[in-house]
Amino acid sequence: MKQQSKYFSFLSMLVLSVMFMDAILEYKPLVMPFGVMMASSFVFPLWFILIDIITEIYGPQSAKRILWSAFICQLIMTCVTAILINQKSPESWSNQPAFDLILGNFPRIILSNFISIILSGFININVLTKWKILLKGKYFWIRSIGSSAIAELLYSTLAVFLIGYNIFTLHQIFTMILWSCIMKLSYSIILATPATFITNFLKSSEGIIDDYTSNPFSKGEKEHVA
Repeated sequence: MKQQSKYFSFLSMLVLSVMFMDAILEYKPLVMPFGVMMASSFVFPLWFILIDIITEIYGPQSAKRILWSAFICQLIMTCVTAILINQKSPESWSNQPAFDLILGNFPRIILSNFISIILSGFININVLTKWKILLKGKYFWIRSIGSSAIAELLYSTLAVFLIGYNIFTLHQIFTMILWSCIMKLSYSIILATPATFITNFLKSSEGIIDDYTSNPFSKGEKEHVA
């Protein structure tokens, strides 16, 4: 009988929560000293850190399952909200434009995030894991920063352009991409050390011993999640 994971479900919910926060804050621009940034840029870097931790502890297949599961949840929410916010409301109610502004854009946000996160997320997971095998599980903080930097550059470029196209000027889009990448990379560097402590604590608590002789990308490979 497999040992039931203590923290996998909680970490999965955190990933989903960050994705929902990111979707809601995508259209909230913030005026910064250096230009304009989307509010989501302050939230989504946490997603890469969480995915790194989950990949390191529970394996790449578990992390990829979370990605697909989170998108299914977002798709369900998008379909339900798209139907209900367009139903007739009382004539005395005047808040429909607020719902249209945020929730009405969910289909575009989810589609953009699907393309951006699937590509960047899978690259992040695969690079982190392959470097883990190469370095025999050492230097998680370096591997996390490196793999996240590659994935965040791809994500920021795709997501900001796809979501901001026809809404912001090209100059604003390129500015947001630049500062979004800088923000995400700064997050990765700052949080690398705390993430390493969390990863070591969770490995100890879960009783996980890494095995570098098996193929972590094999679907048939046993992972650490019951």
